[in-house]
Amino acid sequence: MTAITFDTLQFVKTLKDADFNDKQAEAISSAFQDAQRESDLATKADIRVVETKVDALARDVNSLRWILGVIVILTVIPLINNLIE
Repeated sequence: MTAITFDTLQFVKTLKDADFNDKQAEAISSAFQDAQRESDLATKADIRVVETKVDALARDVNSLRWILGVIVILTVIPLINNLIE
């Protein structure tokens, strides 16, 4: 998965501006980073990659469907001819 950037310095500054002390701000920032590392969220780019792969698989399945149809027809026609004769 694609890494999501996180500006820890700006995050700590924002917490300090909200009257958190240095220790609290750094602890919250560290906890947030840990949680972010553990999360397994898909980015838009990740989703596009999966969509591309699904589209390719759908095309392959459609091709196989046509090939199977032709094989069935080529198999059934001689059988029908034998029944008619």
